[in-house]
Amino acid sequence: VTSRRRKRNVAGCAHVGERMGDGSERVSYDDEVAVVELAVASGLALLTAAERDPWQATSVGTGELLRAAADGMRWAAVAHGPDCEDSQLYTSDDSGVTWMRRTIPCDSFQEVTSSADGMRLAVVAYNGGIYTSADAGATWTRCPTAPRLLWPSIASSADGMRLVAVSWGEGTYTSLDGGATWAERTAAGRQYALSVASSADGSRLAFVSKQAPILISTDGGATWTTATGLDWNHGWRAVASSADGHRLAAASG
Repeated sequence: VTSRRRKRNVAGCAHVGERMGDGSERVSYDDEVAVVELAVASGLALLTAAERDPWQATSVGTGELLRAAADGMRWAAVAHGPDCEDSQLYTSDDSGVTWMRRTIPCDSFQEVTSSADGMRLAVVAYNGGIYTSADAGATWTRCPTAPRLLWPSIASSADGMRLVAVSWGEGTYTSLDGGATWAERTAAGRQYALSVASSADGSRLAFVSKQAPILISTDGGATWTTATGLDWNHGWRAVASSADGHRLAAASG
């Protein structure tokens, strides 16, 4: 039995909860934040102590709640000229109905990536640095430890804390703290990368590069393997990943 109700949380923000039969709540949210109690959402509170068998348990349904947090309301888009100059960044908080131009302290950014809730954004600048925002693009900070490289692509985990950026012949870099610090993943080599993708938890990564194989990592970039069954001479240009990182799509041209 569930019922919907509105109340005030300890921070004073209105939120809606799904009340379970035992009185607990499995999800809450306001205009900025969604919180899911995973154990309750998976039904742990409804089991007796004798029924709590980790070998037989399932979390079916929990993913649906997490997907509800990523509601598609906040979007971000980049536009730039043919020489990667005069770049512009726009954000929307109503699924693209209206857009607002955002100001970033650089003019050659290439690509933007977003957390699932749209609050944490990151952009890479061509022959420049990496910039992050924690307030949906209102303010920006340059990542001090990210080198100035030819960055064509960046990808983010669902929470926006794990980032991966690829460069044009100068290495692949990852961050585990939302862009505060960066480390080169030397096992990937120095490819002429064009696009990178990440799973929701940031552990599974894939990138494509000019006239080279597609590389895949299952450990956050520590090690890489070459995708099989593909003609690597295609000239891959873009790659995308499912939330769990097991389904990939790559485009050439």
